[in-house]
Amino acid sequence: MVLPAAVKEAAREGNLAAVQAYLADADRDPDEAAADGTRLLWNACSNTIGWGAPDTDSRLLATTRTVNFLLARGASPDAWSRNPTLLGARTALHAVLYSQLAKKESMLALATCLVDAGADPMLHDGDGGSAFSVLLPMCSRVRGPVAYEIMVLFLRSGASRESLTTYRVRKLLSGLRVRAAEQLAAPNSSVQKCLDLIDAVLAAGGTWRDYCLQPHKRLLRLRSLVARGRARGLGRTRLLSWSVSSSRLCRTAFSGTSSSTGPRRDRRSFRNSN
Repeated sequence: MVLPAAVKEAAREGNLAAVQAYLADADRDPDEAAADGTRLLWNACSNTIGWGAPDTDSRLLATTRTVNFLLARGASPDAWSRNPTLLGARTALHAVLYSQLAKKESMLALATCLVDAGADPMLHDGDGGSAFSVLLPMCSRVRGPVAYEIMVLFLRSGASRESLTTYRVRKLLSGLRVRAAEQLAAPNSSVQKCLDLIDAVLAAGGTWRDYCLQPHKRLLRLRSLVARGRARGLGRTRLLSWSVSSSRLCRTAFSGTSSSTGPRRDRRSFRNSN
């Protein structure tokens, strides 16, 4: 069955009541595609593409509620939508990154909803690119700060050495390094922070878990050296302070910022694995 145009527009506008009314019939598929190839979740996440609609708190709330309802109703966070205005197919996560959302909180909130529901930021679209590769060029633009926050979200949800070393990602990273050099990027600039974070994850082994375990491994090595008399102890307080400081980013990412349970599940699984 083809998704009616009126329902598609309701999802785009964040009209939750209309979307709920259409899906009240249990036989209706939340992943139905409209005549243009787009799906409900994609339209809900791309409600400002090309229209420049006001990015207000009320609009974000309506969009977030619609997205959460569709996910709870069974919409696939990785379902493809064939957007006629873009090459290839796109997922809802691509739609968030391509949107014209003005507030960084809007983009981060929607990306978090999707990732917590299981969206894969490393999944390649119909044009051969992933949401992660779409995010990389944003690091050197106006949206650099939010790009860094979303990058942390993406890396902790599904990064691997293979996904971080594809040809497209390596090419984009090379371009970012050139732009950072041309702009004389400061160490704390968004583009430099993104590059440093990816380099650190790759150096640790290629996954977020490997990266977060690095401070613990260094501390264990230091304790071993102290126990064998090959290093001088600095006192428990200073060692603990160093350990907490080194793993601050990991602790922040695992604690999460939304009310959903996705990040908390990551944190529990991390603790249980140790």
